[in-house]
Amino acid sequence: MNAISSGENVNNAIFSLSQSDWYVEKGIQTLADVALISISKEGRILMHYLVRLMSIRIVKV
Repeated sequence: MNAISSGENVNNAIFSLSQSDWYVEKGIQTLADVALISISKEGRILMHYLVRLMSIRIVKV
């Protein structure tokens, strides 16, 4: 399973995740639409610290 990290370039994330069967662009847009991530003007994926911490804890369980 591939993962993306906060601060990663959105194009690199799309390329990395496109190796799976997921609809990557739609998934990233959905996450942005529900405010779980945002895309900076420079094209970097941004995630609030608390959301990132929560996602790390969920994955560990």
